[in-house]
Order: sequence, then structure tokens, then C-alpha cells
Amino acid sequence: MNPCPCGYFGDPDRECRCTGSEVFRYAKRISGPFLDRIDIQLNIPRVDAGELIETHPDPSGETAAKERVARARGVQMERFKGHPSRTCSNAEMTSRMVDEIAGIDPNALAFVKETAERDFLSARGYYRTLKVARTIADLDGESTVKKDHLAEAFQYRLRVSG
Repeated sequence: MNPCPCGYFGDPDRECRCTGSEVFRYAKRISGPFLDRIDIQLNIPRVDAGELIETHPDPSGETAAKERVARARGVQMERFKGHPSRTCSNAEMTSRMVDEIAGIDPNALAFVKETAERDFLSARGYYRTLKVARTIADLDGESTVKKDHLAEAFQYRLRVSG
């Protein structure tokens, strides 16, 4: 969604013409429980039309990313192989499965619990953050979810405009 009704709140090149209350009201149109079900929320800056026309994607970078994702998916398939739930990805894990098999480092778990309490993360948000962190660790080729993975996953839950 746009950051405000005019779409330019926080834009470095164009001035937002919305009042503070309009920006706040616009953001409140999406309910907290709905946002809680969105695992990754990112602010994407506006791209100039000229950049879209002139930019040519780097095929080697795209290939490397595809390979990383394929390896991570393979790790996940192996993790859940033979599991009675027929789960085949981190996103499909139940909260009990996260607790049992996500492989979270105890120091990292203490960090996310502290962060969740300080920043009012719901139980749903807590487990969704752990699942995203597990996926980030898989992409990094790590068997254990570390504090850095959790910190990255947590930042994706923070909705910051501008």
C-alpha cells in the first residue's frame, strides 16, 4: 500500500501534501489483526520511470538467488520428510513444530522473547517471526537460527512509513 493518500510520504524527491492526521488515518485503514498475518512488510521507494527503462537485470545475480532458494527449499523438504503433518515448508509449521524443530539458538530465543515483550508482538506475530527467521537461516545455509536471523525477521514485521 502507499504510505499515505497522495503516495509521497517519505519520498526524497516529491513533497507529501497530506496532513499528519490524514497519514495516520490512512495507515489505520488496515487493521492490526490483518497486518499481523503478513509476515514480511517492506517499504519500497518509488522508482523513477527512466530507471525502469534503462535498468537491465543482472542474470548472474538472479541465477545465484534462484540457487540459494532452491537449496533452502531442499533443506526444508528434508527437514519435514516423513513428518506426519505433511508439512514441506517453514511457513506451514504449527507453533508446536516451531518449538520442537526450528533449531533456534537459546541466546537468540532470549533475544526474540525480549524484543517481542518490548514491542508488543502478538503470539501469532511471535511464531511468524520465528518461521521467517528459520527460512533466513536456511537461505544462509545455517542449521541453527541465530540472533542475526531473528533480528532480520523481526525488522520485516515492523511497519514504518517514510
